[in-house]
Amino acid sequence: DSIIFAEKSGIDQINQFVLIDARGNERIIHTPGFIDPVKISVKAGKIAWTEFKSNERWPKESYSVIKLYDLKTDKEKLIASRTRYFAADISPDGQKIVTVEISLLNEYALVILNSETGQVIGRIPSPANEFLQYPVWSSDGNKLFVTSLGTDGKSIQSYDLVTGVWEKIFN
Repeated sequence: DSIIFAEKSGIDQINQFVLIDARGNERIIHTPGFIDPVKISVKAGKIAWTEFKSNERWPKESYSVIKLYDLKTDKEKLIASRTRYFAADISPDGQKIVTVEISLLNEYALVILNSETGQVIGRIPSPANEFLQYPVWSSDGNKLFVTSLGTDGKSIQSYDLVTGVWEKIFN
């Protein structure tokens, strides 16, 4: 609790993940690729983020990958490749990752992945196919909270992983 994690960037600098101690000393821990600036998740000694990749043959086609960096081992791991995922968040216990998926048919869903293998544990379709953003886990890991954009505007919603029920908290 005396160390700060930050993404350091600048006009003439490649983005880097750094740790800053109480005295202001920085330690570079990792240099990611072209990341999605929407969300970087840091929990349970791990960092998760989404990077954008272009298809080498078809440059207008792009996809995303989810990467995980373990602060204890100083190792980066590719969790999901060639996907349409974004805004990854690590569960409080570090065992799962929730992310938003947009299919080629513009269907929106929350996807839960195993943080070690990248295997899909669950796929939760968006209510009324609303556009989902910024998923986060509750502190106990039993609910997911997300911003959604639908025909009636933006709202904050929760999804209960135990009961399987969506609830609109407020617009």
